[in-house]
Amino acid sequence: MTCYSAYKDGVGVEEYCRHVELALEEWCRLKPFYWGWVKKMFNGRDAVELAVLFHDVGKLGTSYICANKKDGPRCPQRGVYVRHELISTYWAYMLLDPPLSYYVATAVALHHEPMLLGTYAEAVGERQIHISTLYAGLRAADLGLGCRPTCRNLRCASESGVRLVEKALEMWEGGEISIDAVVEAFRDIMTFLTTGPAGETRRKRAVVGGLLHLLVVADSRAAMRGRGGEGTTIAKYSCIAEPAQCL
Repeated sequence: MTCYSAYKDGVGVEEYCRHVELALEEWCRLKPFYWGWVKKMFNGRDAVELAVLFHDVGKLGTSYICANKKDGPRCPQRGVYVRHELISTYWAYMLLDPPLSYYVATAVALHHEPMLLGTYAEAVGERQIHISTLYAGLRAADLGLGCRPTCRNLRCASESGVRLVEKALEMWEGGEISIDAVVEAFRDIMTFLTTGPAGETRRKRAVVGGLLHLLVVADSRAAMRGRGGEGTTIAKYSCIAEPAQCL
């Protein structure tokens, strides 16, 4: 079974590993200009690479495939749609060590922020996402692994980063994710970001914002290259605003 990162009219239009590789390539092109900041903020760890590797893991879930693939697995809960960012965030949180895990997981959670808010806040008449809403949205969904990709020889990826994702998939394949565990992960992330002196919380959010910017640009450019078309507004304007040349 081929795993996909994007579907159109129920048909996969971009293979999962291809999208991840393109996003990694985009980060490699930006890296000479931003590595100094990333290295300083994350003690030498490549947080952007890790965010790219984890950002679409949730698209491998049964719920996501059921909601998008015309000939996907038969799902009793076909009408229950789980935003892929929730599951991707959970695995980034689980596989990385703090405080890196908090920053990477938060960037992964927010890389489609408007759609996430639309699904779990605006749809229920709220301006922000509540833990209870997340729990309700996950409760009836199938949180099992629906497709296991084999992403070999990814350009611009470290062996250690790829191994972390492989470990997540092995754990996921071994059993369905606990809803309580996903909700608790988000609760812990929010506690980290919102507690402490005001100056410290502002710093944390600024770091998340810097990491999120790089993830969104890499993801958007990769989607533009891998799926064809003109691309998103972010992808088009980043070609002008960012120093790396667009293909």
